[in-house]
Amino acid sequence: MIVPKHHHDIQPMPNGNIVYSGKRAYGYTRRDTEFYGGEGRGWSEMGREGVKNPLNQMWSEAIFEIEMIGTDDINIVWEWHLWDHVVQDVDPDYLIME
Repeated sequence: MIVPKHHHDIQPMPNGNIVYSGKRAYGYTRRDTEFYGGEGRGWSEMGREGVKNPLNQMWSEAIFEIEMIGTDDINIVWEWHLWDHVVQDVDPDYLIME
């Protein structure tokens, strides 16, 4: 299993699970976004014209609750992605906000 990247904060919970802030990489299109599990799009599909880094990726904040399975595996119990809440305003026919 690929474990989502973590950064800066982690909180053990009373039930034994762990909540942490993390990040996910987003590629040029959704199919280029290897680790993505939400409903979002790649950065070009969100209206971005270019990314100036050698990986051709953008990173976005996420929050995960995980359950440890043994010492070397996890179960993602819950996850929230900022990327799912970013509104693109380039394509008027894509995800119309009312």
